[in-house]
Amino acid sequence: MTYRYLLIICFFLFSNEQASAALKVIILDQDTSKGIPADVTMIVVGPPQRNLDIGTTDEDGLLEASLANCSLGDEISVHPLDADYAEPTSPLACNKTTITLKLRSLARIDHIERVATHAEAAQDFGRAAQAINELNASHPDAQLQQRLYVNTAKALGLPEAAAVIVDTQQSKPVPTPELVDRLKEYQATNDLKVTGMIDSRTLAVLGNGPVSTNVLFQAGQ
Repeated sequence: MTYRYLLIICFFLFSNEQASAALKVIILDQDTSKGIPADVTMIVVGPPQRNLDIGTTDEDGLLEASLANCSLGDEISVHPLDADYAEPTSPLACNKTTITLKLRSLARIDHIERVATHAEAAQDFGRAAQAINELNASHPDAQLQQRLYVNTAKALGLPEAAAVIVDTQQSKPVPTPELVDRLKEYQATNDLKVTGMIDSRTLAVLGNGPVSTNVLFQAGQ
């Protein structure tokens, strides 16, 4: 009986130790890698659900804090002091000691959208797909995903009807088998890794530009 109680006590102490941990939060600009000062909040699932202020990142985008009672489902919410950035949330993995968030400024996002729209109007579908992929990476969206598939298909010589279908089980757009096959052919022809997936390196070749997003901001206004 004593041994059993000893095990329970050890488990309790171990659980408390895991629940309280040091955390480093790093918030950076996705394009420049510069730090972003921001207020950081922990969203506790509860019950009851509540918000706990953790602190504010410094000029380098760094905040070191100690979290107590971290639970599965808790999130980190970021409120940049510069209004040019969105306010994202991130799942909080209690066993992680560092969380790095990379944000893209709203001005940059607006510029990339103009690049994409300009490229679509000019029927430069490869460049359009490259820009739309950057937008979708910053803010994943089903409409952007569908637009990405359509422009990629057109850049590869496929009609729009052969670009995308809706996966009813996942309720999201996915590439058609025809587009996947055409991607594999294109990747093989251009000495790229043959995956049948739309990746940044494939789009860089398709869009006649390097992988770096900086090229997007030098494209058509």
